[in-house]
Amino acid sequence: MINSNIKIFGVALIIVLAGLGYFAANKGAQIKEEIPVALKTIDFGYQPLWTGPASITEVMRKDKTLVEEFKKLGLEIKWRPFLKGADVNVALQARGEEGLEFGLGGDMPTTTVIANLDVEVFSLIEGGRVWIISKNYDTVAQLKGKKIGYAFGSNAHYFLLKTLSQNNISEKDVTLVQLDVPSMPQALENNEIDAFSAWEPTPTLAIKNFPSFKRIHSGRSSGYLYAKGDFAKANPEALKHIIASEIRAIKYIQKSQENLDRTSGWAIDAGTALKGSSLGLTVEEYDKIVSDGLPGSIYIEDKYYDDGGILKEEFELLKTLGKVPQSAIWSEAKAKIKRELVKEVLSNPKKYRLEESPV
Repeated sequence: MINSNIKIFGVALIIVLAGLGYFAANKGAQIKEEIPVALKTIDFGYQPLWTGPASITEVMRKDKTLVEEFKKLGLEIKWRPFLKGADVNVALQARGEEGLEFGLGGDMPTTTVIANLDVEVFSLIEGGRVWIISKNYDTVAQLKGKKIGYAFGSNAHYFLLKTLSQNNISEKDVTLVQLDVPSMPQALENNEIDAFSAWEPTPTLAIKNFPSFKRIHSGRSSGYLYAKGDFAKANPEALKHIIASEIRAIKYIQKSQENLDRTSGWAIDAGTALKGSSLGLTVEEYDKIVSDGLPGSIYIEDKYYDDGGILKEEFELLKTLGKVPQSAIWSEAKAKIKRELVKEVLSNPKKYRLEESPV
């Protein structure tokens, strides 16, 4: 009887111990699952007052797939708004919490950044318009000796310099007045300047609010996404997932009128928040500008990239004007344009989840 009781007790003890081991193991697993993974924060500088790119980045900011893929890489994105590309580039050079890993900028900021910094430019994000707006003058030639507003280091800055040069007007022949883009229309109305050069939506907004204003010259601009060189080299997959997110965003915007309206609304809200007052455009007005500026392809084509392309032309002009160091060499700057990354993403649509809806 005693032996029988001992056997029963032994079996019970084994069951209890096994149970304790099971719960302990599962408790450990449960604790492991509940411990949050520390994600490294990556800063992305974007421009809510740049129509087209603003709509794209608003979708990217909401892209749940991008969040998931970055989490797999141990990363998370902090989106930081800026007024213009030159400001993005300043932050790109900063260290610590003030610095950026990703940014976007127009022609001149991109040309400047590849001439001066260790970066990788990897995709096209805009192909919209820039304008010179005036109230009392009808041609660029009439602006000789006048005051012209511009945003230093922006795509509209380059466009203005190029346009003046084409009209045989040097910087010394005019007074260039450095202004933030939102303040330009009122400065023109107050006769503080005689014209200004800006990207959308400022020209459309200016003419809407001040009917006496007129567009006297226009041109196409291009915009690009880029990353800090050391980060790009250490995290190539992060760049590819940013490219994938951009592709998803453009597809989403182009899919339907409803999506276009929705994203324009998001972009208007973001622009209003940065400006600190109403942007002053309806969704329909914003839609029209966005549709004109979305890139047909985000691949940096030969017309931008080749030795005879737009970026080379800008590089040489800015070098002549002293905006790019005389020691800068185009072949070295061009090597920082990593356009093959877009092809790698497009060739792996399943891996980079290109067909998924971002929101």
